[in-house]
Formats: sequence, structure tokens, C-alpha cells
Amino acid sequence: MRKRRLHRSWSDIALSLRSAARDCWKIALFLGGFAALILGAASLASHNRRQPTSEDEAVVMRFGSRPSKYAEPAIVIVRLRDGSSRQLLAAQASLRLCRPGSRIRIVRQGGAIRVAAQGCGSPAS
Repeated sequence: MRKRRLHRSWSDIALSLRSAARDCWKIALFLGGFAALILGAASLASHNRRQPTSEDEAVVMRFGSRPSKYAEPAIVIVRLRDGSSRQLLAAQASLRLCRPGSRIRIVRQGGAIRVAAQGCGSPAS
């Protein structure tokens, strides 16, 4: 019976290290690219949050509906101070006191416009 070799030679160890190094750069390149992709997407997603917000008022023109099981969120069409009209999504609770022709509070953040939490109701104290 022949004895098995328990120790590997230095050339075997060097060969295995070379093959591992060949595979590691591919893995490192993939992980680096994936990290860059995630960081780029996160910076684009947070771009609008860095812009200053301002509150304004608009006039409710009419209400729309959105096909949904619970009809939430609602669609409201408003006329802004500059005369343009916009279609905005809003929670039913913020539109509770709104009627066509009434004033509604909106929040501008960069190019985005949304209905404020209090909507047509009195401002929260």
C-alpha cells in the first residue's frame, strides 16, 4: 500500500494562489460595479429631497378618480397661481373639506408639487 501525501509542494500552492487571484479580480470588479450602481441610484433618488420646500395655495377645479379597490389616493385637479392646471394625487383625509372652487394648500419641492397634509382644512396648530 502506498502512503498518501499530506503536504502539498510549493509549486502546487503557488498554482492554486494564481488561479484564485485570476478569479478574485472578476469578483472585485463585479462588486465594485454593483456598489457604484447602488450609490448612483441612491443619489438620483434623493436629489429632490435636497431642494428647498415652499408652501403655496391653489384653487380646486374638479376631482377625478383613480381605478383602485379602495379609491385611495384621490386625484384632484388644481389651478396654480400662474394660471396652469395640474393633476395631483392626494389622500382622502386631506380632501375631506374640499369643494370645487375652494383653496387648497400645496407644497412645492423643486419641480415636484404635492398636496399639503392639511389640504383644504384649517392649518394644524
